[in-house]
Parts: sequence; structure tokens; C-alpha cells
Amino acid sequence: MFSIHNVAFQGQFSDTVMEDILGVAHIPAAASQLRCDACSINYMLGALRYADAITTVSPTYANEIQTPEFGEGLDGVLRERSYALQGILNGIDVAGFDPATDKRIAANYTVEDRSGKAVCKAKLQEELGLEVRDDRPLMVMVTRLTRQKGMDLVMYALDRILAGGVQVAVLGTGDRDYEDGLRYFQDKYPGTMAARIEFDPALSQRMYAAADMFLMPSKFEPCGLSQIIAMRYGTLPIVRETGGLKDTVQPYNEFTGEGTGFSFSNFNGDEMGDAVFRAARLFWDNRDAWNQLVTQAMSQDFSWTHSADKYLDLYFFMHPEIERPAAVVDEPVVVAEKVEAEPEPKAESVVEAPAAAEEPKAEEKPAANLRQRRPRLVRRRLKRPRQQRPLRARPPLPRQLPPRQRPRASAPPQLSRRPPRPRSFPR
Repeated sequence: MFSIHNVAFQGQFSDTVMEDILGVAHIPAAASQLRCDACSINYMLGALRYADAITTVSPTYANEIQTPEFGEGLDGVLRERSYALQGILNGIDVAGFDPATDKRIAANYTVEDRSGKAVCKAKLQEELGLEVRDDRPLMVMVTRLTRQKGMDLVMYALDRILAGGVQVAVLGTGDRDYEDGLRYFQDKYPGTMAARIEFDPALSQRMYAAADMFLMPSKFEPCGLSQIIAMRYGTLPIVRETGGLKDTVQPYNEFTGEGTGFSFSNFNGDEMGDAVFRAARLFWDNRDAWNQLVTQAMSQDFSWTHSADKYLDLYFFMHPEIERPAAVVDEPVVVAEKVEAEPEPKAESVVEAPAAAEEPKAEEKPAANLRQRRPRLVRRRLKRPRQQRPLRARPPLPRQLPPRQRPRASAPPQLSRRPPRPRSFPR
């Protein structure tokens, strides 16, 4: 079984490694499975052709990589082997990412009592130099600063978002242009924008716990764990509908109240900005609906239990000769309670009356079987007597003469024929 995490990283090398390292250059069948052009080989291409089963980290990404837009040149092979390809979502360590027991955050909280999340937000605003205000939504990003993570959209819409009253904090490293752009907005909007161009796992944990919204506008995303961790800590994700982001985040429905976050479809900065302000407007205008949405997000189960079960299904399918053991379910132990026996009532003395004269018993009829089928009533249709029609007198048959006395049929009259017309010749 071969698992694809990101099809963009394929392991391409010069074809000289077939002889120097692999030693299969003299085998045409093997060399043709690895060669991707005239002078290069592709290890992922060989794996896709030789593997019995192919998996990736989300169902939507499994469909996307079969298209030229996301396939990175391998979409043709993936379409050919689509019968062996499936997507299984990743999970997270729910014990390690638990706001009720996490010692890395300022205050612990649960889905029932989220008072500690307000404490975490105030502490993070003070740490990052933001205005300590609970009436302004705090949106964070913990990401690599690359185009794949949607930083082009962030640079386009960040001015509009900050001017609209949303606080933004970004943690990560990456391309120099994006790092300089974030520093520019931090200087332009002091107290509203905070950029930390560094790698700090402890700070990322505090940002997950303190934020109201988590922005993840990826151009493509095989699965993504940041949006899952954010929901675990009650931070609503704002994502683009691609790959695992589409499979894990259910967009908010303002009419039914369903959802676990907010999303937008196209890789467009204006659509991303609209999604951010849909979330901010719900935070400002309808706090009850916002709190219900947070409860639904924190109640999601993204543990490895479901994912591991799907992998086991695939492993045992590939080895049908191995019998899969039954799942072990811990049943609650029922303790039998002792029930005190009630004292038997004392028998009272009963004075027997003199026996009366016995009357003759009527004959007992056996009880009818209730399940016995009742006789079916058949209605017969009575036949009406036919009315006899009066007989009609037939006309007398014509008298037939004996054959010798029958008159012979007269010959048909001969018609006079016109003389033929003289043949005319052309003049």
C-alpha cells in the first residue's frame, strides 16, 4: 500500500540513479515504470504503478488529484488506478490537544464551561501587544508563509479586514515577500495586527486556545490539521473548500444553525474577505448563535478511532486469508442489588359454607383456536335466465338444377378493336 500525503512532492531524480543506485537500467520493463521523461525518473510514479492499494489523506483530495489542476502531472496514472485509490482522513491526538487539561495555555476550559477561553484571549492580546478587548473578534493564522497556504489572498484582503475592526495575529515563517508584507501591516495597524515571524510551538498552542477565528485559505490542502486543532479548542475555522478542509469543516447555515465553521469556494481574495466578515458579523450581532456554533465545533470527533478502523478494513481486504478479530467493547458491569424478601401474609381462618346442591354442568365446548383461519366467504353471482329469442323463418333455399340441366355460361362479348394508328416519324 502506498500513501500520498502531498502529490506535489514526488521524488524526481536523474535517470543515472537507475544504474548507479537501483541497478535496473538493463531491465526495460522496470525502467519504463520509473521513467517520467527522457532523462528523469519519478519514484512516486513507480509506486503508483506497482502498489496494490493507494491511499491519500482525505476523500476530496483523492478526487482532486485525478484532475490536471491538482494532479501535478500524475493525474493520468491516478485516473487509470482510480479503482485502487481512496482517501482516509487524518486524526489528532485528542488527549494531547485537550483544552481541559492542556498546561501550555493560560486557563483550562471545557465545552460546557468556556469561561477560561476568555482568559486565554485577554492574555494573548496582552502578550502580542493588541488591544485587550472582548468585543472585537480575534483571528489567527499558524502556517507556513507560502502561496500554497493562500498567502496571496491574505495580502490582498488584509487591509480590508483590519480596517473593518477584526484583530489579526499571524505566526509562521516562509517566503520573504510575505514576511515583509506582514511586518508592514503590523506597523500600519498597531494594536490590531501582530506578526510573529518565527517557529514557536508553545505560542501556537496559546493562539489556538485564545482566538475566536482561525484563517486557512489554502490553494490546495491534502488534509490539514490546524483547522481540526482549532475546532478542538473552540476556535471557528474559516477555510477554502478544497481537500481535507472541505471534508472536516461544515459551513455555517444561518437558517438551520448547522455547521462548524465558515468557508468559501474560489481562490479569490474578495470571497475570502466576505467569509471573514460573515463570521465577524455573527460574532457581533448574534452571540447566542455564535456560542452554539462553537459548541458544535468542539463536539466533533477527530480522533484516530474512525481513521484506524478504515485502515484496518483496507489491510484485511488485502489479506483475506487473515481473519479479522471482533472488536472488543467494554460493557458496563451491572451490580445486582439485594432485594429483601417480603414476609408472607398470615393465613386467615376461613369458615367454610355448607356445600350447596350441585347443579348439572353444561357441556364445555373446546375453545376456538384464535389463529385458526376464518372460512372465506365466497359470493357467487346468480345467473339470470336467458331470454329466448323468437326463431326467425329462414328464406327458402334456391332450387338447384342437376348439373346437366344447368345453363352454360355465355361467352363474354368481344369488344371491337380499333385499327392501329399509323406510326408517325419525326419531321
